[in-house]
Amino acid sequence: MKLGSYTVQAAAARAGISTHTLRAWEARYRAVEPERAPSGHRRYGEHDVERLQKIAALVRCGHAVGEVAGLADIALDRLFQTEPQRASRRLPLDASPGIRARADSLMQAIETFDIARVTMHVKWLRAALGVRAFVLGVAVPLFARLGELVAASSLDVCQEHALSAVMRDQLGDMSHSLQALSCGEVPETTVVFAAPEDDLHEFGILLGAALASVHGLGVYYAGANLPAKNLAAAVAAVRAPLVVLGNAPVPATERRIAFADYLAQLDGLLPPTVDLVVGGAGDRPRTSLDSHRTFAYVNALDELDHLLETRSRKG
Repeated sequence: MKLGSYTVQAAAARAGISTHTLRAWEARYRAVEPERAPSGHRRYGEHDVERLQKIAALVRCGHAVGEVAGLADIALDRLFQTEPQRASRRLPLDASPGIRARADSLMQAIETFDIARVTMHVKWLRAALGVRAFVLGVAVPLFARLGELVAASSLDVCQEHALSAVMRDQLGDMSHSLQALSCGEVPETTVVFAAPEDDLHEFGILLGAALASVHGLGVYYAGANLPAKNLAAAVAAVRAPLVVLGNAPVPATERRIAFADYLAQLDGLLPPTVDLVVGGAGDRPRTSLDSHRTFAYVNALDELDHLLETRSRKG
């Protein structure tokens, strides 16, 4: 069989990424599986390069690398083909050059780890765009960029934590501000946001909570790493008809309880009238629940946004 004609440097250049990023995507997500020359060096074929180009393009549009790098070719092609429609829902199509320039400056500040400027740009964009456009047009691609830098080992853990803290504070403040501006009215529907036991990832549920507040829904943010019994208790206490559960790709070796078992446990604890929505790039072990309650996966934040908007209309 003829070896691929691209070296690691050439393949990375064609995809518009660094060689370090390419090696990280291979090691962590098996994005491509190049052949080896007798010398032991990697050799990439045209198919490998095309996959890398699509993955890189999707990451630049705001997808987490862990969400797309391991997709089969058919699924990757389908997502790549639908991206223009999804991308149009991020920064407003009529966004001024000033807003787009500020968004670019934010990304540059992230790459140079200038926390003060990151904070300044985030606050400016939040005020200029409003919560919904900020979440979908700024926060989503920002977190994707963080993921890319971490995967490429270009981001030190202390820098990652500092950048994460900026966004965590801003997202929390947005949700609290919107709830405070409800003029004392009690929302008819409260949504509980949580991530399961041993899942420490909270950005997805933070973003979702901000979107729920935009649509006038009550928000109970239960946080990450939450055992099923505690989540069920919170749902009962606030009488929430809807739970949004994060589902990050946590390795099985780092879970005390498998995600499928967690879902089954939660299903048995929740009242039958409570609906469950799961979002994130983790495994999807179930297509239905034993109780036959309303249960759905969402593929991206804009899908969750549409679901929450629909839910707010129903009251």
